Parts: sequence; structure tokens; C-alpha cells
Amino acid sequence: MYMIERQRQTAVNNLVKWCDTNGHSISASKSCCVHFCLKQGLHPDPEIRIRDVNIPVVPDVRFLGVVFDRRLTFLLHILQLQKKCEKSLNLLGADRTSLLRVYQAIVLSRMDYGCAIYGSACNSALKKLDPVPHMALRICSGAFRISPVQSLYNDSNKLPLDLQSTHTELSFAYYFKILYVPSPLLKSMSLTSSIKKAYDAQPSIIRPFMDRMKRLTTELGLPNVDIQQRNLLLFQPWNTLRFHYLNPFANYSKSTVTPVVFQSVFTYHRSQYSGYSAIYTDGSKCTGYVVTGSHRAFH
Repeated sequence: MYMIERQRQTAVNNLVKWCDTNGHSISASKSCCVHFCLKQGLHPDPEIRIRDVNIPVVPDVRFLGVVFDRRLTFLLHILQLQKKCEKSLNLLGADRTSLLRVYQAIVLSRMDYGCAIYGSACNSALKKLDPVPHMALRICSGAFRISPVQSLYNDSNKLPLDLQSTHTELSFAYYFKILYVPSPLLKSMSLTSSIKKAYDAQPSIIRPFMDRMKRLTTELGLPNVDIQQRNLLLFQPWNTLRFHYLNPFANYSKSTVTPVVFQSVFTYHRSQYSGYSAIYTDGSKCTGYVVTGSHRAFH
């Protein structure tokens, strides 16, 4: 713990120094610290300071709409998500088609948000979200409370939460985005051989996100997907090379020269470069939009 405190305190000091240099301010009373740990028994919490003021250690914290608890079970986030979705069900009150659309837009969208993060929770915690779509589909279809759940999904043409491809697609999108950005922190994280043996010995333990997605890509037959990385500094706007072009109309003005002269100049210019392909472009700009077009003549 002492080594962890030193590393975190050094990082906080560098952050405070950068904020002071750039005109920002960080308050210790408005900050919080969560000690993520799976150890059993009594162990001390870290002591991290901002300007000699201790940062309070809390059991959970909300970050970008997702509640992180100290054991990363995400049970508190799932319970709060369940309550929010149940409150949203009170908005339902129209015909069947509209009800399903409202359910898709309001309820399922909340469940999809952060699913790549809280998807690492255990199955018993994730099962607490199942009553939400069951209740929503009963309202949408007008079924009785004793109607089987499988009949609700079949009648509404919906999939259960554990079979929905949306969560898998969002997880894959986040996984490929990590591979797309050059040298991110998560991409460099890999399990050591000893940690892999520990996970293999206890299959019930949830694996890290990157390891889960690697195993999933292997199961889907995509073990060696090569993602081209984005290089933001490959084409610097401030170092764009200038290109040279010929303008045969530079010495002519539209207000004083007739169109016949422009046509003659253009014909002469094309005769000089007849061996090149001709590409015609045009553009138009209005208040709300800009339109461009191009045409190339093929022979």
C-alpha cells in the first residue's frame, strides 16, 4: 500500500501543478478516493492529499453515469438502474407500436449505456435487471401477470437481455476503439502467466474486459483482427504542403470579358493538356449548407 500511495500522490501532485500553471483549481473537499480491493479482512485505506488536505475515501463513486463500488461488483449501479427504468415505465401509455418504441428509446437505451463496464458484474447481479423488460413487455402487449416470460419475448419480437446483440456490439465497439487509438493505457494491459493460471483455476471469477473480449473474438473466429491505428499527427494542418496550379483566367474579369473569350481560353488550355484527364468541379454555398460536386469524363 505504501508504494501505491507514493505513486498516486506523485500523480496527484503533478496534476495539481499542471492545474495551477494553466489556471485551474482542484478542491480536496470536492474530490474523493475509492480503494478498489478484493482482499478480505482489515486493511488500511490510502491517504492521498491535495495541498496537505486528505482526500476523503468513499465506498463508491459515480463517474460518467456509472457507479463504481470498491469491490467492482456494480451491484449498486444495477439497483439504481433498475429503479430508473421502472420509473420510466410509468411514461408508457399508448398503442402497442408506440409503446415498444418508447420502451426501446427510454428503457433499453439506459441499460445499454455503460454495459461494457458494468457487464463484468456477476450473473446474479445482472439478473436483477430482468424484471424491467418483463414488466415493460407486459405493459406493451397487454398480457396478464401470469403470462410466461418466453411468450412475452416471442409475442413482442424481442430478445432477452442476455441474448441481445446490442450489448455485445457496444462492447466490441469499445474494444476496437481501444485498439484504434495508438498506445492507450488499456491496450498495454495484459495478464501475466501467473494471473492467467489463477483465473483458469477459478472460472467463476470475472475476467478483465480486455481478456474477455480477446476470448470472445477467438470464439467468433476472429482471433487475429488487425485494426489500423489512428495517427493524429500524420497530417498536421499547420504543415500542409502547398500545391501549385495553373489559372489561365487570372488576367480576365467576368465583368469586362464576354463568355466567348472565356470559352476560347478554356479550349486553348485544354488543347495544351489534352493528354490529361479532365475533372470538372462546382460548388454552392447557402445559409444552412454547402454543396460540392465533381464529374470526370471517361472514354
